[in-house]
Amino acid sequence: MTARGLTTRTTIAGVLGAGLVASALSGCVFAGGNTTVTAPAEVSPTTSAATPGTTPTTPATAKATTGSTAGSTAGSTAGSAAGTRLPLATDARFTALPTFGVTVDPAWQVVIFDKDGVNQFKHANGCQLTTMQNRLSAGTASDQAETDAQIAAAQKEFTGRAPEAQFKVSADPLPLTFGIAGKDSIDFAALLVRYTNKDTKTEWGSVIAIRAMPKVGSRMIVNLSCPTTAMNAALPVLEKVHVLGS
Repeated sequence: MTARGLTTRTTIAGVLGAGLVASALSGCVFAGGNTTVTAPAEVSPTTSAATPGTTPTTPATAKATTGSTAGSTAGSTAGSAAGTRLPLATDARFTALPTFGVTVDPAWQVVIFDKDGVNQFKHANGCQLTTMQNRLSAGTASDQAETDAQIAAAQKEFTGRAPEAQFKVSADPLPLTFGIAGKDSIDFAALLVRYTNKDTKTEWGSVIAIRAMPKVGSRMIVNLSCPTTAMNAALPVLEKVHVLGS
């Protein structure tokens, strides 16, 4: 993947850390793989069945592998020894549907493995990491506009399940690693959520990262949900989530 302009690899903690601390965020797991999130009528995305292909690998030394080989046509053309970054303002141009790869250490137990495009991991501290990829009806909207609409729809859906939830859209995009090498990245929009876990009656926080790509026909979602006390320590696991495609 190549992208124009941004070449600095921003860390996950750097983007979200301050916001999470300031907001004392906490959360729950986002909707399951078969849930359709409907954006406002003017954008009107339609999702179909989730796309299988994510390959979570539990040993810390394992390599995530899946789908297509990370390639060179997913964005505009540019290059840097330090890696390139595909911002939301630049529409992705994958030649095949992108998929997730996840490399996590043994502390994260695999709960769901590639079921309808959903993978989920659980940590002993209660944190859950979920990835989900869906087909999105092809359209002419930009990645930025469609992603914004999906973030708004996710907030509306979350409010329906947790009316007391508090939300904050991260002012900065969340860069996830693109490819296996780890040099390149692709920006996702991030919705930060604080709410009360109905099962434990404790404060939780969620980081819901979304990238919608209408011209590719893909919507990708990552959700990290933790008790408030565990969220900051868990954020580095997002560095282990890779977007794979060509």
